[in-house]
Amino acid sequence: MHNDIGVSIVYDGDDYTFMRGCAIRYPIGVLITEVNDFSFDELKPYLLKLKGLQNSYDAKELSETLFELEKTLIKDFNPFIAGFIIEEMTDIIVEYRTQNREQCLDAIKNLNKSQRNNKIFEYIFKDTGFTKFGIDINGELLFTAYYVLAEETSLIKGVYRKLCEDEDYMLELTQFYTKSLEFQHITVHHVFYDGNFHSMYTIRGAMSLLLFELTHILQKEVVIKKCPICGRYFVLDGRSDAIYCNRPYKENKTCRDVGAQIQYNNRLKKT
Repeated sequence: MHNDIGVSIVYDGDDYTFMRGCAIRYPIGVLITEVNDFSFDELKPYLLKLKGLQNSYDAKELSETLFELEKTLIKDFNPFIAGFIIEEMTDIIVEYRTQNREQCLDAIKNLNKSQRNNKIFEYIFKDTGFTKFGIDINGELLFTAYYVLAEETSLIKGVYRKLCEDEDYMLELTQFYTKSLEFQHITVHHVFYDGNFHSMYTIRGAMSLLLFELTHILQKEVVIKKCPICGRYFVLDGRSDAIYCNRPYKENKTCRDVGAQIQYNNRLKKT
């Protein structure tokens, strides 16, 4: 892991402020919920449109490519998800390119062997012009990072969903990771803006983000529920009796709108 890589979050004891070009506030619990909601198969079409994929590895060129990718992602996804994806892929790429080359090539070789007939492997490389993981061509390295990110985040999503269903597991996992500091890739800096000092956390890795969220979810007794309309988890926004989330559903209606109509129809049936 590298100290200059990661999403930057200011935490003032209430909400989070995501710092990346501009400051955007998020309630506690929403960041990891956004990661859980994002389907990584949505990312592939954007990668396929990038330029220079067939070029030999060039750090400057690949950095510029990732910058252009983030600008494109922000148009279709929220800024946090776009920033999270770019920082995670950058971290993975840097790890591969800075470690001992012989060991790295051995790891890539073993990864290629182990992933044959793997559906995720097949999906990621289909129609890309590449057939294997690698570190010496921009495209191979980019799709290798994509694969690693998708695999790691898939595991975190499984943990997150279990946490939402089992409060005891949430406390147990938090206690484990707070005792195991090697799992925490979080650094803290103090920044001054808006006339005051703030603690800014740089978080590297989906597991670190999950841990960061967990500690504050427990501290603030944040409630996360599963919406019966769309089946996704959401953070209560002040209404302790909320049943449905406020995400767009269909026909310009939100899940909350649809849920309210269902409840109204049920009441009519009883009269």
